[in-house]
Order: sequence, then C-alpha cells, then structure tokens
Amino acid sequence: MFVSMIEIMLAGLVTGAACIYTSHKQKMLTMIFMLLFLCLFYLGFLVSSNQLIFGQGIPWVFPILRVITAFVLITAAFMAYIPYHGFFHTKSNYTWLAVSSLFFFIGWHAGHWFSSLYSFTALFIVYVIFFIGGNTIQGLIHFKWRQKSVIPFTPFIILLLFSFLMLL
Repeated sequence: MFVSMIEIMLAGLVTGAACIYTSHKQKMLTMIFMLLFLCLFYLGFLVSSNQLIFGQGIPWVFPILRVITAFVLITAAFMAYIPYHGFFHTKSNYTWLAVSSLFFFIGWHAGHWFSSLYSFTALFIVYVIFFIGGNTIQGLIHFKWRQKSVIPFTPFIILLLFSFLMLL
C-alpha cells in the first residue's frame, strides 16, 4: 500500500518535471496529462478491483512490471528528447505510450489496496499536487543548472532507481 502511494507521487513528479521542457504548450500538456492519468488510472483501478487481472498470488509480478515499465519509459524519453521541443512533441509516440502504460500499471497496482471512489479521488489529488511540485522543482533545478545536459533526464533516472530499489 505504501509502495502504491510512492508510485503515484513519483509518477506525478516525473511527468510534471518532464513537462517543463515542452515550454510552448505547458497548459495544454498539463490538461492532457491530468486527463490521461484520470482515464488510465481509473481503467487500471477498475481492472484490479474487478479482479480481471489479479496479481496477489504472485507478489514478484509488481516489482518486475514496475522495472519494465520504468525502463521502457526512460528508453522512450531518451529517444524522443529534442532540446527545443522537450519530451512530448508530435514525434514522441513511444513516450506517450510508455507514460500511458505507467499510468495503467499504477492504477492496477493501487486498485489492489484501495477500492473506493473516495480513495480514487484522493489519489488523483495526490497526483495533481505532486505533478505541480515536480514541475516547480524541475523548473528551479533547470534554472540553476542550465548548462548540464543530464538534468532533463534526472526524473526518469530517479524513477528507474526507485523501481530497482523495490525489486530488491
């Protein structure tokens, strides 16, 4: 249950931080992420709550799927990043697919622990708060260390390190 909360917080931080590099469409991208998270998180939540795909009997499934999803996301982000356009532009189809699968996985994982509409709403609010926080924090980090070329990828690296940590 605690890991599901951390996943939601990290998803908010990572997607909020990645949005900072698409400077021309900041408001539209924020709304797209909110709607994408809401829809796919709810879909994963429903699939898990109705036990269509059940993972409680085999506990090693969650960490392995988390690592695979994080690795696919970081690979797609490395392939799609263009310094002027950021991570999310018209040619970044794989990044959108990876983010969508991450949101679905998080909803599926959280649905095993939380099963009410109130908890779904609370988890969405947690995501929004951490999305805004990730956007703000990454904006400050980017402002301080503009010259470093690795700075745009740090949120994805943190997500991957968390996934490996939960695998142990």
